[in-house]
Amino acid sequence: MTEAVHRAFVELRKQNLKLGRRSDAEVDGYSNFVFVSGNGQPFAINAINSFLLNMEKAYNKAHPEETIPHLSAHILRHTGCTLLASAGMDIKALQNVMGHSDASITMNVYNHSSFERTEKEVQRIDNVINF
Repeated sequence: MTEAVHRAFVELRKQNLKLGRRSDAEVDGYSNFVFVSGNGQPFAINAINSFLLNMEKAYNKAHPEETIPHLSAHILRHTGCTLLASAGMDIKALQNVMGHSDASITMNVYNHSSFERTEKEVQRIDNVINF
């Protein structure tokens, strides 16, 4: 994870401690969760998706002229992968970050391109090979 993400997680853990949210939970051998409920249990995926759906609905109601598309934890995973790839992250490192067994999963399922991304790459290559 990036240093900025690490700092944000450390700050969130501090806030949880101030609020009395201590997590002793262990799930599949993992513990010390950052995203915990008031009773110290890690958030279930349906709770996260419900939060994102409520946020999406509230935003779209307040901004009908520029709505955002459907959000879910899995969609954010795809978005994160695409942003890291667009920033030029090495594909094998990105595969490791995503936890994929094969880089083809990372590239063909999670990494999405766009016209703007393709145009940017063409311009970059043009600058490299332009005589």
